[in-house]
Amino acid sequence: MFGVVNILRIVLSWLLLNHLFACCFIILGKNSRFEDSWLAKLPAPQDGWPSSIAQRSEVSDWTIYNSALYWSYVTTSHIGIGDIAAANVTERAYSIVIILIGTFMFLEVFGNIVPIAEKLVSKLKLEF
Repeated sequence: MFGVVNILRIVLSWLLLNHLFACCFIILGKNSRFEDSWLAKLPAPQDGWPSSIAQRSEVSDWTIYNSALYWSYVTTSHIGIGDIAAANVTERAYSIVIILIGTFMFLEVFGNIVPIAEKLVSKLKLEF
């Protein structure tokens, strides 16, 4: 039971951190000039990207949050697709910090899940 609780703790921590990273990315975008922020490229991908710029009123709050959360998961998992990307120096610096934090998040996740999984597997082998 302890192993399952630890795995849930790790997964919930991952979800919460990505939510916080996404919210900060939204704040960065909203505190920049609209034309110079990642928000101007939504919805992504756009025809003519990266030269096309969306109108501020075209994008709903849900689309902005969903896009920021997607960016957060893609960035922290080091997939880095690039369809939603930082558009100015501040957003790029934030992205670099998130990539570094994502590296340590992976270390934490795999460093904790592997021993927990090994214990669960050994318990299951003993029971069956």
